[in-house]
Amino acid sequence: MKPTRFTPVAATAAAALLALAACSSAEDDAQEAAEDIIADMENLDAAIAEADVDAIHSFADEHLCADAVDSFKKSFEGYEELSPEDLEGKGGGAEYDPADIKVAEVTVDGDTAEVTIEGSGTDPLTRKKLDDGGATITFVKEGDDWKSCPFTGSEEE
Repeated sequence: MKPTRFTPVAATAAAALLALAACSSAEDDAQEAAEDIIADMENLDAAIAEADVDAIHSFADEHLCADAVDSFKKSFEGYEELSPEDLEGKGGGAEYDPADIKVAEVTVDGDTAEVTIEGSGTDPLTRKKLDDGGATITFVKEGDDWKSCPFTGSEEE
């Protein structure tokens, strides 16, 4: 049996397939990160409503990029001291149902991804209504993880 030889065309095709697989994998990973955040948003909304600052900080550490974590956490300073009346309207009832929000598109460029989400209701993280065509959120690759940068990048106003 003759040994298999790679022709230049076969080598180019193999390289293209590997590159395509790498892009697809990055898009899949960014989409999975977005879906994880969507699934965890109900917990964030409940934590805000209950002034559970530890849970809010855990959400930030797990899901947000380094550029967003500190400002996000700082925005909840003093929540532990708020009365139930003061907390009214700060969380809970954000018209959020993760089943109603889907990842519509993911575009990866190196270590940055633009994730477009569509659905209905209010995003408890940004408090944006999604009924008007959704929102685009920037994700960045930090180590092996894709992290959301909801207050930086090209998010729609």
